[in-house]
Amino acid sequence: MSWATCCGSSLKKLDQKNLNDDNMRQRIHDKLKYCVKTWTNNKPTLTAIRIPEGFHGNSVRLLQEGNKRSISLEYSSEKNIELDIDDKNHWAPRCVSAGTLSMSNNNLDDFLNKTKNATFALFTVKVKEIRGIYMMAILNDMVYRKLRLA
Repeated sequence: MSWATCCGSSLKKLDQKNLNDDNMRQRIHDKLKYCVKTWTNNKPTLTAIRIPEGFHGNSVRLLQEGNKRSISLEYSSEKNIELDIDDKNHWAPRCVSAGTLSMSNNNLDDFLNKTKNATFALFTVKVKEIRGIYMMAILNDMVYRKLRLA
């Protein structure tokens, strides 16, 4: 059996049966939230990087300035998480407008719920005057300052 580690504790590798259990999903959510708060020094920052209009590739490449490292993320518009929001105070439009957002506990919970317990995802955000595709990720401040779309 495989094991994954997070913040010094062990987590059992999960299969689909585990993910259908509400109690297990909540435990995963709580553990991930704890891990996020640990590696961000209790200051999770959400960043939004706009994907250019007309983008038709099958991956998005992010580059970390200074050390020439990059990561490619699979891109499929069908898999984007749709957010159609009327409230300008919601975390998504605030992050899109500012580029980053310090996340409260409630915002972090909502983000993790929307992404099904992932720390990043591609979103199609629709808010009155704002509409676009964004890669949103929870990062610590040092990584955010060096990250850009390649």
